[in-house]
Amino acid sequence: MRPPAYLILSNGRCTISSAARDFTSTTTAAVAAGAVRRSARVFLLIALEIYERASRCSADYYRAPVHICLVYIPDSLYTRVYVLCVCKIAPPPPLPPSAVPAAPPPPLPPGATAATSDTLCINCEDRCVFCAAVQAQALSRRLARAPLATCAHSSPDAFYNLSFKPHHADSRYTRPISKISPSAFNNILKSHIEASLDLESHLNDTSASPPSISEHFHPPLKSSNDYEAIITRCMVDALDTTAPARLTTFKPRAKPWITRELRDLMRARDRAYRTHRRRATATSLEAYKHLRRLTKNRLDSAKNAHIARELASASSPGGYWRVLRRIGVTARENPSPLKFFTPEELCTYYASVSSASPPLTLDSVDVICSRPLLNPLPAFSFRPVTSLDVQVAMQSCKSSSCGSDGIPATVMRLATLTISGVFTRLTNVSFETGVFPSAWKLSSIVPLSKKPSPSTPSDTRPISLLPELSKVLERLAHAQFTKHLSEHDLLDTHQHGFKPAHSTQTALLDLTESVRSAIDDRKVTLLVSFDFSKAFDTIDHSILLCKLHELGCSHLSLKWFASYLSNRQIAVQRQDGTLTPSQCVSSGVPQGSTLGPLLFAAFINDLRSVLQSSSHMIYADDTQIYAHDYPKNILRLIARVNADANRVAEWASRSSLRLNASKTTVMLLGSRAYISAFNFDTLPRIVVQGVPIDYSSSMRCLGITLTPSLHWDAHVGSIISKSHYALYSLRFYRHSLSRQLRESLSVALVLPHMDYAASVYNATTKEQDLRLQRLQNACTRFIYCTIARDEHVTPYRLALGWLSVRRQRLLRVAVLALNILHKKSPMHIYNSFTLYSNRINTRSSSRRARPLLHYSTPRTSAQSHSFVHTASRLLNSLPFAIDLNRPSSAYKSLIYDHLFSLDIKDWKKRCRNENLTLIPPSLTNSLVIS
Repeated sequence: MRPPAYLILSNGRCTISSAARDFTSTTTAAVAAGAVRRSARVFLLIALEIYERASRCSADYYRAPVHICLVYIPDSLYTRVYVLCVCKIAPPPPLPPSAVPAAPPPPLPPGATAATSDTLCINCEDRCVFCAAVQAQALSRRLARAPLATCAHSSPDAFYNLSFKPHHADSRYTRPISKISPSAFNNILKSHIEASLDLESHLNDTSASPPSISEHFHPPLKSSNDYEAIITRCMVDALDTTAPARLTTFKPRAKPWITRELRDLMRARDRAYRTHRRRATATSLEAYKHLRRLTKNRLDSAKNAHIARELASASSPGGYWRVLRRIGVTARENPSPLKFFTPEELCTYYASVSSASPPLTLDSVDVICSRPLLNPLPAFSFRPVTSLDVQVAMQSCKSSSCGSDGIPATVMRLATLTISGVFTRLTNVSFETGVFPSAWKLSSIVPLSKKPSPSTPSDTRPISLLPELSKVLERLAHAQFTKHLSEHDLLDTHQHGFKPAHSTQTALLDLTESVRSAIDDRKVTLLVSFDFSKAFDTIDHSILLCKLHELGCSHLSLKWFASYLSNRQIAVQRQDGTLTPSQCVSSGVPQGSTLGPLLFAAFINDLRSVLQSSSHMIYADDTQIYAHDYPKNILRLIARVNADANRVAEWASRSSLRLNASKTTVMLLGSRAYISAFNFDTLPRIVVQGVPIDYSSSMRCLGITLTPSLHWDAHVGSIISKSHYALYSLRFYRHSLSRQLRESLSVALVLPHMDYAASVYNATTKEQDLRLQRLQNACTRFIYCTIARDEHVTPYRLALGWLSVRRQRLLRVAVLALNILHKKSPMHIYNSFTLYSNRINTRSSSRRARPLLHYSTPRTSAQSHSFVHTASRLLNSLPFAIDLNRPSSAYKSLIYDHLFSLDIKDWKKRCRNENLTLIPPSLTNSLVIS
């Protein structure tokens, strides 16, 4: 049994002693413990900090339980002085949390006063301290939950027993996927499948012609669950043979760059320090300072080299951020919720959220199909798929996660040719019988924290991991249903989520272009933005099936969708990789699925039908309605929009969606003259579900900060703040990184903030452009590191091949406009452009005979800076012909070269006017300006 260790705070000195080692250090934290009127929480944090310092000195201390008490001692300097006593001893087993020592308090020493009812009585004879005046509410959450125990001293004393367990290495089951031999794995997998199915002649069917369903089955037909069991079992058996699962222990190193040599150097430094403390001489002091400087330099060099290696191994912006968080350059990720809640507790909460409606019954589909349709549509039914369809779907799965079946996407892609035949049979049986495999309905949940210290399960975010094989079946169904919706133009044209050629940028343009047109027509716009609480998790399956029936789904396809949605289960993944007992969910679309977003778009598709006088813009569940009118008709405008807002609330109630009226936002947009003329204190409010909504001066919409006059100061400030945070995080390591790596970091971590939705906030002022240009200049200085403070940055930026901020936005505008003109989608933005009848010049000259686009002169600057007018002017000014039958990628490099040549011309002109050096000497070999 290890000897006890004692930590005593007194006279500004922290002393820790044990039979194994003595450690003494003077600390200002201990002095703070003697301050007057300090809260118990501060004392506790000081004790924990001292304890952590002590635990790093000896492993013996770290494994011992800790007893902390706050005591009161009279002192000549202060009226009430609090001192921390931390005693590490071996206590008896603690009492239950609800138990309180029943024994009466011991007699107090002579001169002591009895503690009040809100104090904790403590009597330690060997220290002669008593009466801890500690309010229970002032203790930290961890201390308040700790059980009371009896101290192992000679007299019975009440202590809070805090047992600080050492950080155990995480253990989980893993497979060496990278060591799998593709040929050996596929041979084993093929033999397993052939042993399970006597269908060897059908396994290598790669015919691309659509076969009949009967051609894919060997009588008698099997169910999709049988095929799923065969595929899963055979793949897991092949994995167990080629890459058996092993319990792997991950031992994270807090500072992996510290090698054995560095530890020896640190020990030598510490020995020199202790030698100097025992006998201070000039020689010992110089020896200590020398070792301290040497250790610091070696540690800095090793850390910088480690960071450079880690960043060089990353290949994406997300990879860069993960590396920076892991090595402590930026704020670390929030701790796992499993440190605060049990997996079963989280699983129960997630299941309750996704059980907002009753589960589907067996006769739900029959009842829904029996209802007559007001507007019958062409029926949708699933068609049989080919092996080639399956192979394409499997190769398109790029996820790196692993679902509940334990089969990662990497292994699935490796076995595409081997399992495509039997998977084709599974898919066609599933479509023919209307049954989705039951084993693929289990979602593995990985919880993440929204806050550093979540207090309730609602402060966590569930990340759902589905089997990768199930996503292949979903992709095949998704492709066919999407084709049906697009061929018959059934989806809302103002729904910009989950559709090809649509994005958050097109959704924002849908809104801002309409607002600019209204400003040009001397009108104002009233905008209402709705917030639905957990919309994806609370969808009623019966209502969703009714809406799918209205979109033309046949009885069999509805049966398949009902099978896909019903009887789904979730289980939370523990830290070792195992799952909790599963729980059923009865509402919502599966998170992390391929079909879920499309089904949600179908669910919210009929929202447009309830609007009578307002337009709308939708991206997933982000919904905005707006209407325009003249300022003199502002009361009528408010009444119209208010009526439509309540129709949306009624639609949400009928659809079993929870509309959060308190988070609904209202904004009045228009020219600055019109907006400033309104007295918002006297204007009637928009009232949603009985809640009056105040008018907002700014609104965050899909990552863009909107203001009433479409002024972009707030958004530019947000861009600069986020970008400077990324640069600030790397400031100390710029000299240890190569120039190529610094450039990659800038392109990955900073420039995307400026490029996001650049076509939306194109109408920036000169002052805003200057602020953004200075941000780009800061990136350039970070990359080169040697640019003098008074030296011009422009030639260095040109050497990097970067466009100026203004022309970079123009490049984004031109590429997006060509993409819209080529794909003719989104249709409402495409219709805003006016094409000349003779668009293409067939002569061999590189110039067009006439402009590509026609546009009228706008009345206001707001319309002049709109996306359509800016793109029209820019495309008409290009010195080469454009064929709209070709994709925008064919012209992106040409447009870039044209804009880059204009940047070079501007720099040469400035050099002539200001007598500047065109190319600095350090760029002679990397920048050529003709």
